[in-house]
Amino acid sequence: MGIGDEERKQVLVIGDSLNSDIQGGKNAGLDTCWYCPAGFNDELPDYVVHSYEELMKLLGV
Repeated sequence: MGIGDEERKQVLVIGDSLNSDIQGGKNAGLDTCWYCPAGFNDELPDYVVHSYEELMKLLGV
């Protein structure tokens, strides 16, 4: 069983691996957020955060 289009809009894949987490989310058609505390930037994820605080701000928490 998969998730529908409405549910997909509410899903954000958060991970620290571009190859498995971010590419996997992209392959599934989901928004992605790369956790990268080192500060490197890449165009693959939809969002990049460098700290837990940035992630909470992105999530609106």
